[in-house]
Amino acid sequence: MRRAPHSAWILLLVGAASLFMDGCSLLGGRTREQKILDVLQSTDQARKHEMLLELKGEVSPAVLTAVEGVLTTDPDPGARVFAADALGRLAARGTVAQLRRSAREDSDELVRARATGALVRILGPGAAEDLQFSLENDRNPAVRIEAIRLAADALGTKQAAQLIVEGLRDDVPRVRLAAYIALRDLTGQDISPNDYERWLEHVNGL
Repeated sequence: MRRAPHSAWILLLVGAASLFMDGCSLLGGRTREQKILDVLQSTDQARKHEMLLELKGEVSPAVLTAVEGVLTTDPDPGARVFAADALGRLAARGTVAQLRRSAREDSDELVRARATGALVRILGPGAAEDLQFSLENDRNPAVRIEAIRLAADALGTKQAAQLIVEGLRDDVPRVRLAAYIALRDLTGQDISPNDYERWLEHVNGL
């Protein structure tokens, strides 16, 4: 019986090793995804928080759906906060609609603020309407202040100033103060925080 040349045996071994490694890689990928899904769908909030904090880069559609599910239905506000942060970090444009609902309707003010921040991270200046909504409609002053900060950081000077100037008419003094400080820093002008009309004229002329 003729033996296969030595080189042929080497090629067979290399091919078998390659197939084995490819199979392990695929199995590992499936195992990692399933581990993420299991944690996100569990009731172990500590592990869920850790997993949401770890998510980065590209993830599968199934994982994105699971994170969205945490944002939508999890009873723990902390998990919803981390889910909003994760969606922003993952730049998941397909989740913008749910982030927008959470930014406007979630019962927890920190979730609303973080969901708005995630929208800014994903949409950039395209989130101007979301920032305006938060500044004009959110019931919590801290969320309105965060909208001012996000606008100052994410929008162009004129667009940010035109949005923030409305904060000078807020009912809460600390929101008005935040708007004044942001306008002063953005424009380099130091008009009285009580003079809304002068500020409005100034920002419209930028």
